[in-house]
Amino acid sequence: MCRQVLFEFAPDLHVIAAGVDGSVAHFVLGQDLLPHGFGPDRLRQDS
Repeated sequence: MCRQVLFEFAPDLHVIAAGVDGSVAHFVLGQDLLPHGFGPDRLRQDS
């Protein structure tokens, strides 16, 4: 799944990246994977 989809539909998703030996390599929020993602809050609405 691409990072943009995670950003749009599950920005508070916890992402755990693990090594093949089972060691946890990284633990972040989905929004941290795409810090400048494009979401509804970035849309400008003209009145």
